[in-house]
Amino acid sequence: MALPGDVASTSPHVANFLAPYDRFKDLFTDYEMGGIALNDGSQGTEVQVWKLTYESDALSPTYGDFVLTPESYGSPTVIFNIPDVKEIGLAFNQNMDPFITYLLKDGACKYYYYDSLATAMVTAVLPAGSRSPACCLDDHHWMQTGTSDTILGYIRSGTVYYRQQRDRFLTERALGTGVGDARLYRVGMQDNFRLKFEVGAGSGNRLSQIVGDCCIEAGIGAGQLELDELYPTLVRGFWTSQPQAAADLVRGLQRIYFFDFPEYDEKLWGLMRGRDPVAWIPHDDLAIGSENVITTSREQELEFPRKVHLSYASMETDYAPTKQTSERLSSNVRVRSEMQIECFVNLEANEAAQRAAILHKSAWAEFEGRAEFGLSEAYCDLVPSDVVMVEIEVGLWKRFRIDELVWSEGILEVKAAIDRKSSWASGAVAPTIIAPEAPTSPLAGATTWEFMDLPALVTTDDALLYYVAGHGAANAWRGFELQRESGTTYQEEAQVTYSQTLGVLDVALAAAPREYKDTTNTITVTTNKALYAATYEELLLGKNAALVGDEIIQFQNVTDLGGGQWLLDTLLRGRLNTIPTSHTIAARFVLLKNPASVPADIALLDQTFNLRAVSYGTTASSATPVAVTFTGESQREWDPAFLDAVQNGSDWDVTWQHRKRLGNAVTPIDSINFEGTWRIYFTKGATTVSKESTVENYTYTSADQVTDYGSPQGSWDEVKVVAMNRFTGEGSPATGAF
Repeated sequence: MALPGDVASTSPHVANFLAPYDRFKDLFTDYEMGGIALNDGSQGTEVQVWKLTYESDALSPTYGDFVLTPESYGSPTVIFNIPDVKEIGLAFNQNMDPFITYLLKDGACKYYYYDSLATAMVTAVLPAGSRSPACCLDDHHWMQTGTSDTILGYIRSGTVYYRQQRDRFLTERALGTGVGDARLYRVGMQDNFRLKFEVGAGSGNRLSQIVGDCCIEAGIGAGQLELDELYPTLVRGFWTSQPQAAADLVRGLQRIYFFDFPEYDEKLWGLMRGRDPVAWIPHDDLAIGSENVITTSREQELEFPRKVHLSYASMETDYAPTKQTSERLSSNVRVRSEMQIECFVNLEANEAAQRAAILHKSAWAEFEGRAEFGLSEAYCDLVPSDVVMVEIEVGLWKRFRIDELVWSEGILEVKAAIDRKSSWASGAVAPTIIAPEAPTSPLAGATTWEFMDLPALVTTDDALLYYVAGHGAANAWRGFELQRESGTTYQEEAQVTYSQTLGVLDVALAAAPREYKDTTNTITVTTNKALYAATYEELLLGKNAALVGDEIIQFQNVTDLGGGQWLLDTLLRGRLNTIPTSHTIAARFVLLKNPASVPADIALLDQTFNLRAVSYGTTASSATPVAVTFTGESQREWDPAFLDAVQNGSDWDVTWQHRKRLGNAVTPIDSINFEGTWRIYFTKGATTVSKESTVENYTYTSADQVTDYGSPQGSWDEVKVVAMNRFTGEGSPATGAF
């Protein structure tokens, strides 16, 4: 029951809709999460997304059809045919009976549902004047089956009403008044597990809805649009002095809200800038015979803008022309020009300052270089707007965003611009009084850094390596060179040119199991940079991972305590097979956001050696060496799961489940260095015998036991199974007594 007391919350709880309520939908399309098949709730109502469409073209032979389509399992079903419909909505009950709302052109607002008293599907009519119907099953979790409700919302005479399944939709309850001519766009669960009734003038103020409406006006159907990434962005409004083409409006929004709009798979996709790379292209894959050209900042240094001025309209100034300015200086690149950008979107001052900063950073990133190169057909799935990492020279990788793709004589010719992920976010604050800036010290200062012997953080790190991260306190700090002691000298190991987020715990952290979300403990930490919250879905995609001591922990919520101190809660412990344990005050904290990976020679495995971080612009002797021990955790195989040993007569059948370390939860993959074998140890008293297997089971026969122990054994003090890696040998063990 998502509305305790049958009333709305007295205070706002702002969050984003859960899928699929966050999808763009027009008047003739709606989505709902549901079960395996219609009228079959045996597997719950979280199996797959269902889509309801209405054929509104009066010239179509299927005009008036309500078609319900499952996205993963099953075939489309025509529910019924009703002409002259102008708006629809979809939900289910717990038994997967469809609940469908529709508004007719004559103003009648109806809903089609399963009536438990009549034991049949029936159609009912809402009171005259009802409009903008929207519906959902309020809680899809199987544990809430007994308390969940199908919810029907609508507007009449400026008031939002709702009805619920437990009352057989007979009782009308008011939620809020004074909405005027606004539309109830959707009803659904948010990611903070609150039911949300989204009311907005016209089609609402979500970027996805505005872009979708523009496309609908241009004749593009909702089924040809994928705008989920645009949904979280709020648009406060925009002005135009004269009619404009829908494409021009979308292009104007793209410039301010930083999204691409490529076409592939027969759809237009709204994709926010700053995405992760979709491909890593080694230097050897650049096509022979293609003119591969990389331009650099030195070739274009006069084009770097010193200032970006963003002119915009704002409610705060009664829509008078307002300006926010972003200024950047560089000690190694001449910057003289200025950019003037006019924006037709209504922005708040801080938001405008952030947009100006992002426009400035992205302009600098693109001015830093462009690339034109050729690829083979192996990369034919790339599309404009994709981000790729390209090895422009052996060992030197650059991040590019693809602008243009053209097939020419069997070669995929690519034009791309330098793209920095950090360019697409900003925490800028609009200034009130511009105070004079103190001169920047030319001294780089020391580097604060950490050596991290960790499991491979991404699939592309499937090699023998370790990670480092560091930052400097001085404004003149520009990075550091990592050096390793070799005999009587030091040799270069890596160049790190960006600052990372590091800190220490201010309060001790207790241990907690990795199997459950840790909502009991919190992390209090002081860092050199700001920390930001993430949704639970983003955590599952790897966001907000940090190294605390030697344990990888993810955090969801962030509270700013001031002075660079942060309170982190809702934790996921022991990530990537690290050990969830307790941590003392002053334990290290490193945000694992693109730390530098350093390849290691196998001769360093299980060795202790000295490293030092030499800040650029300082002498090597000023850096203090630190002794580290490298055990090759990036290639350590994980302990198998579900180890079991069962006696079958006098034989022992041992089974386990292999855990793949790379890929993702949907498609895990093995390391290329996994040998494909497991070693099994049997211990009885002082005697231990080892066996090997290339499959995930092993039978220790009675005959082998007689050979090894003199007689069949009725129990084992310990059975241990380890996966084998060609670098690190035995992985973490799974053990048990049987």
